[in-house]
This record gives sequence, C-alpha cells and structure tokens, in this order.
Amino acid sequence: MRIVIDLQGAQTSSRFRGIGRYSLSLALAVARNATNHEIWLALNAAFPKSILDIREKFKDTIPPDRIKVFQVPTPIAEYNLSNSSQARNAELIREYFLEQLSPDIVLLTSLFEGYVDDAVTSIGRFKDTKTAVILYDLIPYLASQKYLPTQIQQEYYERKIDSLKKADLLLCISQATKEEAQQVLNLAQEKITNISAAVDESFYPRKLSEEQIQNLHQAYNIRGKFIMYAPGGFDDRKNFKNLILAYSKLSRYIRNTYQLVIASKVDQVDKTKLQNIAKNAQLNQDELIITGYVSDNDLIALYSTCTLFVFPSLHEGFGLPALEAMACGTATIGSNTTSIPEVINNPKALFDPNKVESIRQKIEEILEDEVFLKELQKHSLKQSKEFSWDESAKKAIELMEKNFIKKESRQIDSPKEKLAYLSPLPPHQTGISGYSIELLEELSFDYNIELIVPNKEEIDPKVTATYPIQTVEYFLKHHRNYTRVLYHFGNSTFHSHMFELLQKVSGVVVLHDFYLSHILEYMAQGKVSTLTQLLYNSHGYKAAQEFASAEQKSEALWRYPCNLPLLQEATGVIVHSKHAQELAQRYYGKNNANDWCIIPLLRKAPQQSSKQVAREKLSIPKDAFVVCTFGLIESNKLSDKLLDAWIDSTLSKENNSILIFVGKMHTGDFGMQLSVKMKKYISQKSIIITDWVSDDDFKNYLLAADVGVQLRKSSRGETSAAILDCLNYAQATITNAHGSLSELPKDAVLMLEDNFEICELKGALELLFNDTQKRAMLAQNAKKLLSQKHDPKRCAQLYTKAIEKFYEKEQFGYAYLLSSLSNSKDLLDYDVAELAKAIAISTFAKIKQQQILVDISSIVYIDLKTGIQRVVRSQLIELIKNVPSGLRIEPVYFSSAQNEPLYRYARKYTATLLGLEHLDMEDEPIDIASGDIFYGLDLCADEVMKNRQNGLYERYKALGVEMIFLVYDLLPISNPNFFPSYIETTHIQWLQNITDLADKLITISNTVAGELTQWIQTHKPQKLHDIQIIPLHLGADIQTLSVGDEISEQEKEMLSILSSTTTFLMVGTIEPRKGHAQVLKAFEILKEQAKEVTLVVVGKKGWMVEETIKQLEKLQDNIRFFWLEGISDTLLEKVYAASTCLIVASQAEGFGLPLIEAAQQKLPIIARDIAVFREVAGSHAYYFPNSTDPQTLAISIQEWLELYRTNTHPKSDNMPWLTWNQNAQKLLEIFTQ
Repeated sequence: MRIVIDLQGAQTSSRFRGIGRYSLSLALAVARNATNHEIWLALNAAFPKSILDIREKFKDTIPPDRIKVFQVPTPIAEYNLSNSSQARNAELIREYFLEQLSPDIVLLTSLFEGYVDDAVTSIGRFKDTKTAVILYDLIPYLASQKYLPTQIQQEYYERKIDSLKKADLLLCISQATKEEAQQVLNLAQEKITNISAAVDESFYPRKLSEEQIQNLHQAYNIRGKFIMYAPGGFDDRKNFKNLILAYSKLSRYIRNTYQLVIASKVDQVDKTKLQNIAKNAQLNQDELIITGYVSDNDLIALYSTCTLFVFPSLHEGFGLPALEAMACGTATIGSNTTSIPEVINNPKALFDPNKVESIRQKIEEILEDEVFLKELQKHSLKQSKEFSWDESAKKAIELMEKNFIKKESRQIDSPKEKLAYLSPLPPHQTGISGYSIELLEELSFDYNIELIVPNKEEIDPKVTATYPIQTVEYFLKHHRNYTRVLYHFGNSTFHSHMFELLQKVSGVVVLHDFYLSHILEYMAQGKVSTLTQLLYNSHGYKAAQEFASAEQKSEALWRYPCNLPLLQEATGVIVHSKHAQELAQRYYGKNNANDWCIIPLLRKAPQQSSKQVAREKLSIPKDAFVVCTFGLIESNKLSDKLLDAWIDSTLSKENNSILIFVGKMHTGDFGMQLSVKMKKYISQKSIIITDWVSDDDFKNYLLAADVGVQLRKSSRGETSAAILDCLNYAQATITNAHGSLSELPKDAVLMLEDNFEICELKGALELLFNDTQKRAMLAQNAKKLLSQKHDPKRCAQLYTKAIEKFYEKEQFGYAYLLSSLSNSKDLLDYDVAELAKAIAISTFAKIKQQQILVDISSIVYIDLKTGIQRVVRSQLIELIKNVPSGLRIEPVYFSSAQNEPLYRYARKYTATLLGLEHLDMEDEPIDIASGDIFYGLDLCADEVMKNRQNGLYERYKALGVEMIFLVYDLLPISNPNFFPSYIETTHIQWLQNITDLADKLITISNTVAGELTQWIQTHKPQKLHDIQIIPLHLGADIQTLSVGDEISEQEKEMLSILSSTTTFLMVGTIEPRKGHAQVLKAFEILKEQAKEVTLVVVGKKGWMVEETIKQLEKLQDNIRFFWLEGISDTLLEKVYAASTCLIVASQAEGFGLPLIEAAQQKLPIIARDIAVFREVAGSHAYYFPNSTDPQTLAISIQEWLELYRTNTHPKSDNMPWLTWNQNAQKLLEIFTQ
C-alpha cells in the first residue's frame, strides 16, 4: 500500500504548536512502522525552510525521492477574500499533485490549515481519493460565535467541515475528540477512531548541571523555582486569566518562592494582554515570565527543572504539553474537562478550570505537600509510558489497511469503449502487422475498434472486411470521438506517420522496439541538424557531439534509442519484456518507467499438423536431424558463431543432420564471408539457406525442426518473435542470455551465457542431438510456457487492464486539471503567471532525466581566459563527454528577467563550445526537479549572494535539489593583502552562503580542504557534520580545448625563438600574489650577470599591479622577453612545448594548474616552496625558498641552470597528475554517490 502523508501541519505556524509536533511525530512513527508499505511525503513549497528541516528528520526512514513538493499560486491565505479564487485553484492543484503520486490512501495530518498563510487542504475536489484525516478537535465549530465571528471565517470552516465529512477515516487524537466528532458530524461510527497521541522520545527527565540551570534561568529571567504552563497557543480557551488570577491569590511566600512561567511563542498583542491581566491582579513585574519562542532543547530543560506544570485549558483535543511535562518527570495538574483527564489519568491531579479558587487550591495543595508532589512526579513518568507514537502509528496503519480496497479499473460488464488502433497491418512486411491481427481478434471482445491507417487501399481486404477502417485525416478531425487510442511503435518506416499523430493525439504506446533511431533517420532524410537536435532532446550534449563528430553518422545514431519525446507524450507505455523497461531506466534514470506495463508477446497455438507432412512439403528427409534458425542471417543474430559451432560439432559429419538458415543472407561483407565458409556444406546439403519464405513455408519449417537456435547480441530492446515461434511449435530451443532472451525460464530453453564460447554452443547442439529425453522435456515445458503466459486471450486481457489503468490515471491528469480550474478568467496577469508556475512545478514529467545543472554564469557573459575559466571550460567539456546514461549535464547561467531571479540553460554558449553549429536552441528557463544536482563550477560570488537573499537556492533545496559548489581557494581570506579590500568581504560572504547551502563542497586540493575545514570549524562548527568536503585535483590536458584556433605567422616566429633559447615561462593572471615583480627583478639580476635566458609571461592584467605592468610594458621591446595576454589554449599549449622551464612564483594558491600543464609537456619546474605546490608536484620540481627577495630567486635559477646543464635537475616526466577526463570521471562518481 502506498501511503502519501500530507505534512503541511508540520510546515505552517502549526509547527510551533501541538499540531505541528503531533503531525511530525506521527509521520515519523508511520515511516518507522511501515513494514511493506511505501511511505511518501507531500510538502508545500510555500514553506521552504520547513522542508529542509523535514528532509533532515526523515533522511533515515524515507528515500529522498519519495519526499515530493508541490507549489501553490500565492497568495491564497483565506482571511483575505480576494484570494478566494486562487485558493480554490490551489486546492485543485494540490489534489492533482497527490493523484500523480498514485496513492492508495492519503494521510492528511492537519486539515484546518490555510486561513492565515499559504497552506492548502481539501478532500474530494479533484478526485475521490481515499483519505484519512487526523482530527485534533472541533473547538471552533462547537463555539463558533467565539471562534468564527466573521462570515469569512465561517465559510472557511464550513468548507473544511465539508471536506472532513468526505474523509474515509477520521483518526482522532483522543477519546474526547472522537466522542465530539460522533455527536457533531453525524458520520458512520466505523469511520471515526481514537489513535491517541504521544510525545517525542527526546522528552525525558534531564539532569542539568548548576551551570546549565543558571544559563537557562538567565536566558529567560527566571530567578529560582517556578510553576510552568506551555499553552501551545494563545486563544481564550487556554484560560490564562484564571491561571494568573489563581497564581495571584497564592500566599506571598509561595509567590516569592515560585515564579509563574508561560513558555510559548507569542506575538506582542497577546503578550501585552497577559501583562495587563497580571497588572490588574497586582502581580509584580518579575512574578510572571513570558518567554516567547523556546527551542525544543530549552523547553525540555524547563519541563525538567520546573516544580509544577499546570494545564488549565478549558477545551483540548488532547493536551500534548501536559504529556510532554509528565514525560520529563514533572508533577502535572490540569483541568477536569474534555481530553485532559484521559491524559493525566489521576483524579487527585485535576481541578475545575472555570473556578479560580479550584486552581489555586490545587496548586497550593501540591506545593505545600512534598509527599504529594513526589507522588505526582512518579505518576507522571509511569502514565507517560502508556502513550507511544509507535502504537498510535501502528493503529493508524492498521485502520488504513482495513479501509483500503483496490478497485478494478473497469468492470467487465461496463459498456465497450471506442478504441482507435494504429499499427502496420497486412500486407505490410513487418512482424507487428501479423501480431496486430492476432491481438485485434481478442481485443475486439473488450473494445469497439476502428483501425487508423495512412492509406485504406493498401490494407488487405480481409482486414477491411473485419474491422471499420479510417484514414489519418479522419482521425485527426474526429479524434474526440475515440475514448481510447492505442499506438504500436517499431523501428521500421511503417510507423513514420505515427510520431506527429502522437504529438497531436496522445494515446497508449506499445513499444515493440526500444531503439527508434533507424525510423527517425529515415524521417529526417539524413539531415544532420535534425538528427543532432533529436539526439540532444533524448540524450543530451554527449550524444549530439558524438554524432556531429562521427564520420559514420548512422553508426553513431544507432547507439541511442532517441525515443524520449515519444515516451513523454504517451498516455502510458506497454512493452513486451522487463529488458525494455530496464533500458528505459538505463538511458533515462532508475526512477523512470516503473508504471509501464509488461505484456508478453502473444502467440496463438499452432493448428495440429504433422512433422512428416511438413518435411514432405519442404523436401526434407523424414529421418534427418534438423536444426533451424529463423530470421536475417547477420552478425547480430550470431549466425557466424552458429556456423562455426556446427562445423566443429559431430553433427556436420553426420549424413542425416541438416542446419537450415530460414531467412535471407546479409548483403554486405559479413554475408559474403559467411557464404564462402558455407559453400562446401551447402554442396553436401548439410546446410541450407532458404532466403525469404512464405508464411506457410515458415510454419512448415517450424514444424519440421527438431531443434531451434535463436541467438542474439546488440539487442535493441525488442522481443524475439522467432524464439517464441520455436517454443510455440514445441521445439527444443537453444538461446543465449542476452536482452529479453535472458527472461525466458531455464527449464523451457537451453540457455547459454550471453557471451558464450563456440565450444559451449557446439556442446549444446551435441547434447540435444544425443539426448532425446532432454529435447522432449524442453519441448513440453516450452509448450506449457506459451499456453500459460503467451496465450492471446490472456495477453489481450492484460492489454485491456493496462489501457484502462492508464486512462483512469489520465482521466484525472493534466487536461482534467486545466478544465477544472475555476475563475481563471477573473485573475490578474500576476495571478495567472503564479498559477502557471504552480502547475508546472506540481506536474511530474512522465520520464524525468536527472540533471546536473552546471553553473557557468561568469564565463557565459565574458570569457576572461583566467585560470578559473580554463578550469570551467576543461571540466565542462569532459563532464559532457563522460556523463553516464541516465544523467544529463546541462550548463546553466543566472539571469534576472522582469525582476524574477532564475537560471537559464546555457544552450547557445555550450553549442558553440562543443562545435555543435547544427543546434539552434533558445536559452530557456531551467526545468528543475527533485533529484537534480546544482553544481557551482564557475566562481560567481555575486550571483550566489543574490540567490541566497532572494530565496532561489533555498527553493531549489526544498524541491530536493542537491547543492554542490567548487571551492578554488580561501586566498582573499587567508591573504587579504593580495586583493582589493572589498574582495575579502565578498569572499567571506560567499563562503558563508555556500556553507549554509551546500550538501557537498569540492576543493581543488587537500591544502584547500584543510583550510576550508578549519574555517568552518571556527565560524560555523554546527555545519561540519552536514557538509561533505571532498578534495579533487584539477586536470591538465589543454589539447582538450584546442578547437579551431590557428597559429599566426608572427606567433610561429616567436615560438621558433623560444625553442632555440633557454626560455622560462610564467603562466597566470598578473596580480600581487603571483610573484611577477620578484621574477622580473630576478631576471634583471641574471641579465646583469650576462645570463642568456628568455622570459615569457602569459597572463592578463589583474589588480593592484600598476608598477609591475609598467615594467612589463617597458620590457616589450626586449628580444628576450615576451608578454602574451589572453592567448588561445592552442597557442598556450605550443608555448609550453617550446619553453625550457616553468617558474611558479605564486605566494599563495589553491592548486597551481600550470604545474600540471607543465608536467603534461614534461617541462621542468621551478616552484616556490609552499605547501600546495609540494602537494601537487612532490619531488618532481625544484623549489626555491619562500622569500620575496629577487636575489634569492636569481640564485635559485642559477643553481637550477647548473643542474639542468648536467641533466641532474628534478624532472616532471613521471609526476602524477589527472587528465581532465579522469577529473571528470571522479567528479561524476562524487555526484552519483
């Protein structure tokens, strides 16, 4: 049973009261005690902060993908009459959302929500879904004059009561509430049950140290002992006035000893009201303490340290605060009304809440009698154990089980629906046409069927005489006359007209072939731009790029199914094997295709006929041992392996053994090679090739065979009709465990491994030749299998059941929602936009691929060719190349349109980056959903801070999106002197925001990981256990990006100079920490010493380097100096190759990418001796002291030159480093952990 829990009661302001506690605790207990039931949560996106808390609380009991979030068009709070139309629409959207989850029953934890905020609840407005409601009380209904003084309130409450009466179960939190409901609602007694309540197990007696007690008291202005009340609300029934008056009448000694503490969240109006009551009762200011909001930990501490808990409420549904106090071992007294006596269960601890004197007497009696006080404390602990959330949950589950009865989709005797049937039909030469004729014969018992074809004249007269037949044009005009539509899709040209039809008229799709690339290639007439777009639509950039760069376009296209649009447009999908369903999950994600129906390929039992008669008709000797294989003779049917096994076997030496290939020989090289090998055996008549045969001859070969062999490789998701034919004709059949063939029972076929050896096939042939008993057993089991599982009548019944299931769900689907929405015409443009957004987020795609949304916001707007942007380009390209099936890499960027913050797909930028000029797509707003991953690859500090402030990231997290950011370094924080003053502030704010948001933080080195961990430990220690910090070194291979950048003649001349001299290279933006000033001065010293060395500086101008830039410009005319700004990756690669040594003089780095790039070119390295360079380069670099003195560096260069002259310098040749490909693969592992 699938139980969907609407947990809005733990999201709204109710979360701070008893209703919220009850909702959350019961839901957790239901999840703990679900046994075989599926528990799902439905949450409202209007309360994003609460969603994050709820996800955290359920992380060990409910898989994240079963926590679903719907969106409502806001505002809808019902206190405002102008929200009425939108609130009614919101009710429909919520119920539509729940219907998509296919609940067997909905558990609504709090129905009376949405008056003051954007919660929404209703029952039966969209569909009559089985619903159980937690009923807390009917207090406003019983005292409507007091609690519902306005017409708006009355109408709101009446709507909720109407919903309550439609509920299938009312789960009351107390016996008192149950009795009230029975008296007031006039419902059948069996619908109303008391499941009671309990308290969270965190409520138990706490032993606090003196210091802890002192800190607690100080936080709430408590001077010593105190009497406590935790009301869970502030309306008049909470009886504050009588409690305060009773307290004021206590003896001066008691009041001096005990303060009265009211612990609860309170607004200023209510607080002032309480203070006025206390003032009128002549209490001193410090005698009454009103705490305001109290955390759970503090509340438990207050319960545990108070002397007496008083619960004077006039009317309660249960009285949870009283039980919480008792669970903490606190002496508890309360009212003798409604549910409170059943909670406290001690007549001596009760008073009359309407009488001030009764309250006073009871308080005084206990505070003056130490024995009575201790007796109440013991009773509290004992009584609290009588209540258990697990027991309440088990009772609720048991009641829902009894209430749940699975309904059949459609009764057998209901009127026939009119079904439009679209499929190839005889005389079309495809297996699906013959299959359809057999299916139609049985399906016509359940439906009034009309066949829809492109051309009536093409169809076999026998078919047109049996069934009404209409053209496609007629169908498009009159499709509303059909209540059911069934499409049969395969990979042949006979289906080409159906794709456009399905877009216009949805229907149930029977997917005979999972891969549709062949038919799509035919329809696109080989047009590269169309096919590139089709591949992107179904499989993303990886498939599109593979196709665009492939010389053999058909082969590249053949690798992909290209069927996603069809699957998304289908009302439902029917396949013939679990293998086809698994292919959908492999290509589109494991959470897809679970609602598909698997219906075995039907096969009509053959008419009785004689094997000998069949052999006579085919001129096969009656005593021959005949092995047949059926279908095209080709590589995918492993025809070559069968031939080799036959030749190696004893059967080929037997005069009376024949191998018959019933089918046409492949026309290419494969067929030619096979024909040559067969020639000798064909002449001996031990091998026969039939070519195509008539239907009658095909059946005769099935009858004539002793053994069938049907082998496959490279399955495209189809089910082999030929193997079912063999089994249907009671042949002992050999097959291999490939694709759907692996699903066949092992006692009905002789099953080889998928990738079997020829000797194994040879052994199988010889076994069946020699073992007549084995052949007979396989034949018998095969016939039994076909008659039980593939019988046409049974399969047709499964079709009917599947079609009706899909249409029942579609009946309450998207179209029905749109037609049901009320008063939309009266809404303002803003309201309509809100409505559209809510519907979009609350609608599930039929097939939803998980997206990794890679934020590249900075580089999309301007590529400065900095180190970070080299990383962004390199990693993005390799992520796209390496992404596994079932995931999509989608680069995105931040855009603020019409003041609405949003991200867009970076399709134009990505198409240009990948050289996909055939892709012409708009940068549409992203479609984000639960299970997606947001990966902050680009350093976009401003965007991160904006989106944190406007709540965009919080909404993503609430939807169930995992947030991951790449941290390049903490340099502006650890070394602020190297940056403009504002950078430090910005970086701190960025770091604060991503540590609040992130599920994972990836760093580019262990050094940065250590610094980041230390920073979080210092500034946000509570976050350390929430965030995974994962170091991952960057990649290096620049040639990944070398696309289309030509080298000019002038650049070639420069490269020639560099390669002919001793050339030192610096790579990186020119900024203070990079050490350019020190290097330039060191080279001046070397020049003065007549050292003939060349220096190349590659990098753009950064900040705070005016003097360095002047020096660089001054050196431009020096033939031994080159400054290259903003060069292409292609030229940079060649500069590395032409240089003698890389100098990395940076005083602080997150990684040091040039080290890796140099090692890739086997270029020696001189590096400053800092931790991160030691981590990256190890012993493969020469290190100079971490000093800013130019003379020190000059000496180090001279020492290195001497080592280089004798070839004893440290070499980077064997330095370990990752390629960008390896980096991307490791990153994808992190994403999919």
